[in-house]
Amino acid sequence: STTSHTPFAETNAATVTMAEGKSIRRRVTITQNTTFANPTDFEDGTELILFVKQGTSPPWTASWGVNFTFPTGLSGTLAGSALNDVDVFRFLLEIDKWVCVTHYNYAG
Repeated sequence: STTSHTPFAETNAATVTMAEGKSIRRRVTITQNTTFANPTDFEDGTELILFVKQGTSPPWTASWGVNFTFPTGLSGTLAGSALNDVDVFRFLLEIDKWVCVTHYNYAG
């Protein structure tokens, strides 16, 4: 498993798939509506922190693969709506589900 704390810059695309081996922290600046596909090859219990920054011509939206789950009180809806706003998601992998444990937003 990876222990890097340096955020890995994911490539902006219509679909972003995060794979084990880069970092447990990821960042992406989106300039289109984006689907976050189910991450691949992570070990059970892994923590994943995702920074989603609004790029040019926001607001952009996010949708999530079926293995992401957002418990009551948390949402996968991006709160950031202005250029450079950042949503931060913290997920924990429980067997095959990426459970969101925190989600917050700040102006970039």
